[in-house]
Amino acid sequence: MKVSRSISIVVLLFVLSLPPSFLVRISAVRAAEGTVVEVLPNSVTAGVGQSFVINVTVVNVQNLNGLDVTVNWNSTVLQLTMVDVRLGYADTDGVLYNSSVTSSPYIAINSTQDGLYEIAGTSEAPAPSFNGTGNIVQLTLKVIDSGNSTFGLGSELYDYPPPERMPR
Repeated sequence: MKVSRSISIVVLLFVLSLPPSFLVRISAVRAAEGTVVEVLPNSVTAGVGQSFVINVTVVNVQNLNGLDVTVNWNSTVLQLTMVDVRLGYADTDGVLYNSSVTSSPYIAINSTQDGLYEIAGTSEAPAPSFNGTGNIVQLTLKVIDSGNSTFGLGSELYDYPPPERMPR
């Protein structure tokens, strides 16, 4: 099973009266019911020079064994300052299980570019599938200038098909 979702998050900028203060407000549009990949919180207000954290979260997933997620934004307004990957932390707040105490999920892509972040990873056997809700990654962003920005969120989720399912 491959599930793809796209979500847009609009960053709106409000300019207040004296003294000048620039704020960024982030609002999320939720996709369909069932399994969803979303950005939480769905509303944030931050001024120029301030930072905030967003979680890219998968909700109500079953049999998750791999994922590929991209997040993009207007890099003239927001700057990525920290990435906290939550793959392999399914016992706390993350997703995907480690296959053993000394091994973690395989991360094929963990890439940051100007205005773009992508992560792709998979559990390694004999790790069980992940079921439920958890954070894929936490991103810390800093407001660097006034203006408008849209967060784009794309995701592909992969299960591990049982041997009896054809085609594998």
